[in-house]
Amino acid sequence: MAVAHATSARALVAWALTLALPLGVFSALSTRLSHDAAMLLALMVGAAIHWVFRVVPDFVIGLLLLWLCVLLGLAPAGLAFSGFTSPVFLLVLGVFLLSALLTESPWMAHWSDLLLRYTQGNTTARLGAVVLTAIILTLVLPSPLGRSALLAPLLQPLAGARNPRFQTAVVFAMAQGNTLWSTAFLTGNPLNFVLLGMLDVQAQQRFQWLSWLAAAAAFALVVALGLAVLLACLLYRSGPKVPPGGQQPAMLAPLPPRERQDAAVPVLYALLFLVVLTRPYHQIELHLAVGALALMGHYLAPMSLQALRMRLDWPTLLFIATLAAWQPMLHHTGIDSWLASYLPLLARLAHTSVVVNVIGVSVMVGLVRLVMPGAPAFIVLASSLLPLAPALGLSPWALGFVLLSASEGFVLAHQHGVLSHLLSEAQSLGMSLDQRRLLLANFGAWVLRVLALALSIPWWQRLSLV
Repeated sequence: MAVAHATSARALVAWALTLALPLGVFSALSTRLSHDAAMLLALMVGAAIHWVFRVVPDFVIGLLLLWLCVLLGLAPAGLAFSGFTSPVFLLVLGVFLLSALLTESPWMAHWSDLLLRYTQGNTTARLGAVVLTAIILTLVLPSPLGRSALLAPLLQPLAGARNPRFQTAVVFAMAQGNTLWSTAFLTGNPLNFVLLGMLDVQAQQRFQWLSWLAAAAAFALVVALGLAVLLACLLYRSGPKVPPGGQQPAMLAPLPPRERQDAAVPVLYALLFLVVLTRPYHQIELHLAVGALALMGHYLAPMSLQALRMRLDWPTLLFIATLAAWQPMLHHTGIDSWLASYLPLLARLAHTSVVVNVIGVSVMVGLVRLVMPGAPAFIVLASSLLPLAPALGLSPWALGFVLLSASEGFVLAHQHGVLSHLLSEAQSLGMSLDQRRLLLANFGAWVLRVLALALSIPWWQRLSLV
């Protein structure tokens, strides 16, 4: 009863703000902008409010915004729903179809069994293997929650060691290993593709999989070294390196047998990386190549309709399609030009040091993330700030990468679904976690993100990105 009352009160507050704030925005901007531009900004503010309160799924608000834009005549239907035919959406759809094949196959179960067998009795090696597994999954699975679902079964075998500090380190390694590199690999996060769609055509051609990784290399290296230090601090005086009393960890569930069609999964991923790395030679659009591989995979290793419904993240796909239309609509209504007119003002406010600007933007994103989910926070901030990137001394990609990486950071459970999911799993297994240490470690990981972004600037200068 109390939960239902809190939910209804939350929805009531959300609707009250949705009616009041957009009306205020429209009244304030209607004299400075065209009617359509002021109305679109008011609708976007209303969408952001609903994303903060999570009254309904994110994609519902995104679709409702598009429908209202068409009904009110703010944008033609072809433009408002252009996200469903955009290269970004088609690319994410292809990657998600491939990742569905991976999650349905027994390869992850066999890998987990191998990992536990060869790291038996060595907590350091086991944590390193957990992080390595998370990085490998980040390469091939663009859904952080999907990766968390694949990693969660490893908590059961590790629960045999009744040491709170070690178990805290395991949860921390899974959560941060799952998210720290999600912006370093183009295929690590759906929002990476959204950022790609916000860039101009020349930048989209430049930042394909390998060149994206090259630009993010300094960030990836710094967070790797920093995570190793944080894990070492968590493991310091963590007790014996084997489960106490010679107790053996619980075994995984019986391994599923390999079928002939399961061999198609690693072959398809090998072909995927081959296609990505050789794109300068074959010149095939990446979304077309990935889509063809995904459809070939579902022909060679077909999934049932039930499995496809369960394994494919349809809400995220719909959400991305709605977001892909924001930039064209901002341009159609002239909002991007209006934002660009504030470049001289921002140039006077911005610090002469790019490092200070990067840290300032990261801290601002961190404060916004205390109340707003990661994806909506990135969309709102990127739509507003990307046109102003030159005033901050950054290229649009560099500023977008800062916004992406900072919005993926978290300290508290409500800030990221991955941490919330892992904590729920740990509680169901009866694991004893040191909540204070976990909170401090997560804060250390957030500081590590900001530090890694600041230390990336010399590398970006070499690449002419700042």
